[in-house]
Amino acid sequence: MGLLVYALIVFIFRSQRRAILLSSLLAAPQALFALYLVPRYWNPRLIAEFSIGLEDILFTFICGGMAWVEASWLLRRRIILQIKPSLIMARLLAGGIFALGLFVLLARVGIGNMLNPLIIMGIWILTLLLLRRSLWPFAALAAVQSFVLYTFTLAAMKFLWPAFFMFWAWKNLSGINLWGIPLEEIAWGILYGPFWGTTMAYLLEAKLTQKSDITQVDVSCADASRNRPDSA
Repeated sequence: MGLLVYALIVFIFRSQRRAILLSSLLAAPQALFALYLVPRYWNPRLIAEFSIGLEDILFTFICGGMAWVEASWLLRRRIILQIKPSLIMARLLAGGIFALGLFVLLARVGIGNMLNPLIIMGIWILTLLLLRRSLWPFAALAAVQSFVLYTFTLAAMKFLWPAFFMFWAWKNLSGINLWGIPLEEIAWGILYGPFWGTTMAYLLEAKLTQKSDITQVDVSCADASRNRPDSA
């Protein structure tokens, strides 16, 4: 069902299609976190019992694309992107080293389970926003919409599939919940949208035009030096 909704969104937002798919592809490797979070955070039932399940990859793929939609769709007529593969890979590598260093540091001081990646996401968001004030609109939109959409999704799953909530390792969590949803999962829902949506805006050198009637344009390396708009 998640794939069907994702496919529909990609179809509807045609001007964003390239960016959505790129966001999904770049987010898919985050499925590696399953090696750390399973079973200490949750232990879902998978189609095939591998260390990283197909469901983990699909989840990060879909969430990655949705994070960009949440961050950009209200601004889509004002966004100009610069898709430069070399710049994207360089920034991804630097961000990965930054996140890995934080992960190890937090683990060494005893901060583990889901709290570890939550803190990493929070610090990364703040770092990007301090470095690039023009990214604030993307972060704010993504935070609100990510929380609403993810909470609604979990509430629907609780109604349709109550057994799903047995997969969390409740004994390892804070014990605080909202409508039966762990506080840690709600915090993830709030943070992931601005974390990855803002990251994609940074990777793609997203700029906002001053006029709302200008549609999004993907700017290649050859065009990057021409017609650069002022940041909003």
